[in-house]
Amino acid sequence: MGKMRYVALLRGINVGGKNIIKMVELRVALERQGLDNVATYIQSGNIIFSSNERDKLLLEKKVEETILKEFGLTVPTVVLSQDELKTIVDELPKGWATKDGWRYYYYFLKSPYNIDEILVSIGDLKPDIETLDAGKGVLYQSTDMSNYGRTTTSKIMSKPVYKIATIRNHNTVMKLLGLMNS
Repeated sequence: MGKMRYVALLRGINVGGKNIIKMVELRVALERQGLDNVATYIQSGNIIFSSNERDKLLLEKKVEETILKEFGLTVPTVVLSQDELKTIVDELPKGWATKDGWRYYYYFLKSPYNIDEILVSIGDLKPDIETLDAGKGVLYQSTDMSNYGRTTTSKIMSKPVYKIATIRNHNTVMKLLGLMNS
């Protein structure tokens, strides 16, 4: 079996001057830990790499332990294989990422979680100005930005799901998938 391509999505680094990690230093640290073809995309903690390892939880742990050891930071990480990310994009909700003035986000969930509990905890949505759909290890959120303050999902930061999710916008996810394919 050959090497598989993965993306590691780091939560909450290089945001508002907190949890600063230089991507070049992170890349070197992860290569020292045996990950191959490590590349980063923008500063928000998107790491593409190859590995013979098939256990994603082991890979998540390796990335998290490397960051703790090298940078002294606890950074929750979600690892997805190329196939998993492709499936997440292939299974976008109908009409998603098509409306002007709307923003589209993926909430990648860190295991273990109960998707039904998460959806209940977020509360009732306002379907005319927001959507939230569950996928495989992901929530797809869309919001009419002109009405953002009235949305239920605008309060998501105060919900338990926010602590176990790492969030990326649609453009970033499409770019990551393209980089994994190349």
